Amino acid sequence: MAIFRASVSYLESEALRREVNEGLNVVENWNGTNDFILFGKKGELATNKPYDMEMSLLCLHLIQVSLVYINARMIQEVLEDPVLLDRMTPRDLGP
Repeated sequence: MAIFRASVSYLESEALRREVNEGLNVVENWNGTNDFILFGKKGELATNKPYDMEMSLLCLHLIQVSLVYINARMIQEVLEDPVLLDRMTPRDLGP
């Protein structure tokens, strides 16, 4: 019954559909980045050796964390620049 109610809410609310779609786009972009980083075999691990698989995933995680850090720093720099901050709209600043 809960799934039915959630489905009805999803169908009735354009705002909810947009929010879900935006979240899916973020996930798809992140997955595309992972595929780019692990470029061999369409983003799949190229080995069956446990040590090599673990090392690949740890390196991927390190790159992901680095990308998040770089993005956070870039956002901080934009927010610290009064000229750029003045150009932002309420939508840019979020809810």
